[in-house]
Amino acid sequence: MGPRVSDTGRVRSAPKRWMSGAVVMALLGLAPSAAANPLSYHEHDGFLLRLSLGAGSMLLERDTTGQAVDFDGSSSIEGGAMFAEIVLATTVWPGVAIGGSLGNYVQASPVLKVDTDVPRELAEELTIVLLGPTVEYYPWPSDGWNLAFTLGRAAADVPASPGSPVEKLGGDGWGASLAAGHEWWVGDEWSAGVRATMMIANLDTETRSEGRLFAEDDLVAGAALVFTLVYQ
Repeated sequence: MGPRVSDTGRVRSAPKRWMSGAVVMALLGLAPSAAANPLSYHEHDGFLLRLSLGAGSMLLERDTTGQAVDFDGSSSIEGGAMFAEIVLATTVWPGVAIGGSLGNYVQASPVLKVDTDVPRELAEELTIVLLGPTVEYYPWPSDGWNLAFTLGRAAADVPASPGSPVEKLGGDGWGASLAAGHEWWVGDEWSAGVRATMMIANLDTETRSEGRLFAEDDLVAGAALVFTLVYQ
């Protein structure tokens, strides 16, 4: 019985030694393949942070009524502008992230063009802001092609020229933006790329000054090409 027990013990211990060796060999075999393809884990999921900066153009079409002689009727401000945006979102479905966006167009030296008068240079910069919920979409979560749509509150603001019965031009209302672009992975969770973005908004405001009521309706449009940096 003694030799049989010993033989049985050796037979039973052999599979254990073989399995241990197989596990070690498997781990050693997987290690080189993972090191050879370090980008295999890149995928757009989880928390998303987007920072964008670029340049483009913007247009503010104004239609005013009231007793403000300098600004009655139609007028406009247009020209080049800088654009910046920050997006915070979280992935709710593969390739789909929902969150909030703050986009901002700034024109440093706006010129007001009035239908019945010569253009007027305004003393301070024109700012147009769009703030609201946004959807970021990657059709292929591991690739860089992407789309985004934002719908929210918009506002335009620029101080009026000296002598005007109103303090500022612009108003607030609703707006929307659409963006499309492509990014390339530059780190474990970071990607960088370019995007084209455009926005449109309808704004209005009413101001009472010295007992007089001034109303303004605005159509705002903007477009920009931006560099974008994404953490996701």
